Formats: sequence, C-alpha cells, structure tokens
Amino acid sequence: MVARKFILKRAAIIGAGEHGRAVLKYWSGNPLSFFKIIGFIDDNPSLKGKSIDGVEVLGTSGEIGEIAARYRLALVVIAISNIEKTELLEIIDRCRNAGLSLHVISALFSKVNEKLEAEQYGGLTTYRLEARENGVVRAAVKRALDLCVSPILLILLAPVFGIIAWAIKRDSKGPVFYRSDVVGRNEKIFKAYKFRTMLDRDCADEKEKRLYETGYRQHLEFMKDFIQGRKKEEYFVKNEPRLTKVGRFLRKYSLDELPQLINVFRGQMSLVGPRFCSPSEFNFYESWKKRRFQVKPGVTGLWQVRARSEVSYDDMIMMDLYYIQNRSFFFDLEILLRTIPVVLTGKGSRTK
Repeated sequence: MVARKFILKRAAIIGAGEHGRAVLKYWSGNPLSFFKIIGFIDDNPSLKGKSIDGVEVLGTSGEIGEIAARYRLALVVIAISNIEKTELLEIIDRCRNAGLSLHVISALFSKVNEKLEAEQYGGLTTYRLEARENGVVRAAVKRALDLCVSPILLILLAPVFGIIAWAIKRDSKGPVFYRSDVVGRNEKIFKAYKFRTMLDRDCADEKEKRLYETGYRQHLEFMKDFIQGRKKEEYFVKNEPRLTKVGRFLRKYSLDELPQLINVFRGQMSLVGPRFCSPSEFNFYESWKKRRFQVKPGVTGLWQVRARSEVSYDDMIMMDLYYIQNRSFFFDLEILLRTIPVVLTGKGSRTK
C-alpha cells in the first residue's frame, strides 16, 4: 500500500451526474485503485467550487487545460450520458491538447466498445484513449511502412491482378480499372483506383443503361438515409442492381480495393486509416463526421476488421475517430494482420 501511494495517478471526472458519481464511488471504494480523484469538472457553472459526494467541482470543460496544469492531472474520465457527438469530441480534443489520458463513458461509443476490448469501472463500460504524440517521427515511420510494403504487395499480387482483369473483361464490357473522385486527408479530392465491379455506363446497352441510372438514383437516396442514420447498410448495398457477377465476388472478398495500393505508393492513401468517402457522401456530412479526414484514408482500417456492415454509419465513423486518436505503428500492424482472415473469409461482407 505504501508503494502504491508513489504511483497514484491524479485524475478528474468530467460530469458530476449519475455516471460521474458512480465512477467516483467505484474508485474511492477500491483499495487497489491507482487513481486519486482530485475533483469533478462540470459545465454547469453554478456547481463550480461546490462539493459533490465530498469532492470539489473544479471548473468547466472549457477550462480543462488550466485545471490540468494547476492540479497536475494525468487522466480524466468523461462520464456524461446526455451529450452530443460534436460536444463530446470537442472535450476529447481539449483533453488531448492538455496531454491527458482519457476514459470515455458514453452511449455514443457503445458499438466502439462492443467491437473493441473495453474496460469496466463500477459496471460502466469505458472507451480508452492514451495520451500520445502524433508528430513528425510517427508520420515518417508510417510513410516508410507504406513505401516499403505497397510496392512489394503490388509485385507479389501481379498474377492476381492479371486473373481479376481477365475475369472482369469476360464478364462485362468496359475497362478493368475504375477511378473515382474521393475525399481524402484535409478534405482534398483525389482519384482512387479500384477494380470495376459495376456495369460501365459508356459500354452498356439501352437496357443496362436504364438499370444503371435506376441504381444510381437509388444509391444516392440510400446514402443520404444511411449516413443520417435512417437505414441500415444491408437495406440496399446487398441488392445493388449495377453490380456485375464478378463484381459481387470481388466485393465480397474486398479484392476490388487492391489497386488502391497504387494510391498508397503515390502518398494519397495509407495502408491503414479511416475509410474515404465520395463527394456526394461528403455533402451529407455533419461537422463532427468531417474529423475523420484529419489523416490519410486507408486501404484497410479498424472498421473493416472489427465491424464492416454490422454497424451504423455513425458507429463506423466513431471507430475511425478511435483509430485516429490511438494510431500507432503497432496498432497499424495489428489491423494489417487482422485484415488477412477478414479478406479470406469475406466476414461482414456487404454482398453476402
């Protein structure tokens, strides 16, 4: 017990409501806890300076940087149930800027916790963020990994590219590759490469053109509803009328995305990162969702290996934001290794 006193982490709880008090009770009553609760932080200004369950309210979330420095905090727990995504992410940013490790307790992260290794505090599930610097060195290491791995994979997969190209040409008229405008890092548009999986409008006959136009209109309507949480992905994507037979197979095993290794080599993408989106999807984004464009998009990512079509669009973005907050060389390596069985089995495929 004496030794433990020397390694206690000074912590504060953001939110003096039910969740925050439950965390306080758990940590205060746990003799093995390595956290010393310094106080609450709450956005109700009338609570500042008052005591709740014997612990002082130190200030509001807007004062996190000042509070962290004054009380030498190492960690905070965000324990607020009724909070909007934008507000929660802003608080997370302030904590990160103050160099604080984080535990987040919020229903907004329920799917993130379900798909990741979560921790429990007094029966409350937490989403964890470590205080890490994502500076020049880390970015250089990530780029070096991309530059080393992408050309090797392109060479090794050349025979697979040839077989896929042959199958696409036999199955339908049109080019082998499809280049589309997508939104990448810092919301910049670039051309992403994929194997063509749909009918090519320029080479289609009149019947196929009508089918294509119908599918395109349905796709736009679906994407608006999907992004805004009104429909599940399974509702439309699995019945996409423009998909070719070969295209359906390629999508099931994510083989259509292999040409994006070219984008990785060119520096437009990374091996691991958030999913890019089309400009039409981007038009439906709320401001908090645009945070996923802080880094380069990836060929694979946390969502692809942990959830794929099993979660909503909002949950997918939450998982992307979790990756951005926790990205590291070893996290990237873990995701790359997890990608292999997902691709081989087609788990969570959108075309099953």
